[in-house]
Amino acid sequence: MAPLDAVMPEDLRAEHTRNTVEYMKNLAPPRITTRADGGASKTQMEAARWREEAAAKDDATRARDALKEDETARLERERLASAWRVFKYDTQPSGAEDRGGAASGDGDDVMISG
Repeated sequence: MAPLDAVMPEDLRAEHTRNTVEYMKNLAPPRITTRADGGASKTQMEAARWREEAAAKDDATRARDALKEDETARLERERLASAWRVFKYDTQPSGAEDRGGAASGDGDDVMISG
């Protein structure tokens, strides 16, 4: 099946995006605000502000942890690459492999001719 971008004209894609954004906005809980008609109390406003601050700090912490993990993975890749350059596997077979025998002597390399 062809991707949506190939099938749908540009104006329909833009409309679909607008509708999706509006739908997601409607799913989100309403922001607590003070209103003249007796909206949120001061305590509710403070609690909402604290939740938003906590969410922002949580996002920052997650981003920092993700960067730390990325850096650790990059360092590990570099370490493995340098180890590979130092201890590169020899492409020439050993003498035992060349003669058809294995150094381990496990018997898997024995040819039975009959």
